[in-house]
Amino acid sequence: ALRAAKKQIAIGESVSVVMSVSGVEASSAYVSVTVPQGLEIVSGKWLKSGRLKDFKGDAGVITFGSVIAVEGDLIELVIKGVKDLNEVSNMEATVQFKNGTEPVLKKTVSAGIRVVCTAHTYGQWETTVAATCETAGVETQTCLSCTAKIDRTVDALGHDIAEVPAVAPTCTESGLTAGTACTRCQLVGIAQTVVPALGHETVELSAVAPTCTTTGLTAGAACARCESAIVEQMEVPALGHETVELSAVAPTCTATGLTEGSACTRCQIVLVEQEVLPAAGHSYTDGVCTVCGAEETDIVPGDVNGDGQVNSLDGLLLMRYLNGWSNVEVSDAMDVSGDGQINSLDGLLLMRYLNGWDISLG
Repeated sequence: ALRAAKKQIAIGESVSVVMSVSGVEASSAYVSVTVPQGLEIVSGKWLKSGRLKDFKGDAGVITFGSVIAVEGDLIELVIKGVKDLNEVSNMEATVQFKNGTEPVLKKTVSAGIRVVCTAHTYGQWETTVAATCETAGVETQTCLSCTAKIDRTVDALGHDIAEVPAVAPTCTESGLTAGTACTRCQLVGIAQTVVPALGHETVELSAVAPTCTTTGLTAGAACARCESAIVEQMEVPALGHETVELSAVAPTCTATGLTEGSACTRCQIVLVEQEVLPAAGHSYTDGVCTVCGAEETDIVPGDVNGDGQVNSLDGLLLMRYLNGWSNVEVSDAMDVSGDGQINSLDGLLLMRYLNGWDISLG
């Protein structure tokens, strides 16, 4: 049998537990004692033989080696209370009897001890029921050595009312008026009401005519508020140039000519530039031009307009001719240098003459 001196002990208190061995014919015994979580083994020994054995293991187990003269011996255990489990803690002792090396009997006995906490040490307050805006909560402290608890009430939080901003309506989506609500539980204070969608504000988009080189657009429509297309404008391809050939103009004795070219009749852009051909000048034989029949007259070099004077007007006409003006009539008087050609040298010499340089013309 396994008998405890007390059936109930306080945390930190020790109690003696004795097991008697009798009525077994055996030469030796091996004892293993196990205690639950609320108890701790302090020591153990055979009382009759006086042998004290060390603990083995970490889980509340003590073992005793073989003894001689098992009959009538007593095992004494000192057990300490360490935790109040709010119930009786049962400890067990198992004895293996042997005769020599042969097992004789294996028997397990138990004893119950209740550990109680007589001086509570409480831990931190912990929330067991959370307080809400409208209902109180509960906080609890639990004893570190047992299951004893202390509760306290936590006041209701009350509503945390905040402004809910208005949502502006758009052309296609409704909006909301401003309101109020609790940030914690979302209870509505001032309800938001729906503001209808505005609808599109339609504006007509004019067609864009295509040109020879740029695309155009068909007429369409869009919203002046949100700029979304209501009637999509479609791209119109560019027209391309409408080409017309420009005929060459043959030069005469006194007028310049032009090479062939081309242009667009729609946009008037020149596609192939006409180049100016210089006037051919007269070719006299016996005082008469063999090309145009004009009679040779006395020519004053530099008197381009034939008014008998060489002045700035002659310089202007020569510069215009050299720069390709088509309405300037060519004159043999333009050959200021007398080399049979009309070119920039003649323009340079005439300008110098008009600016007072001591130059002979012709």
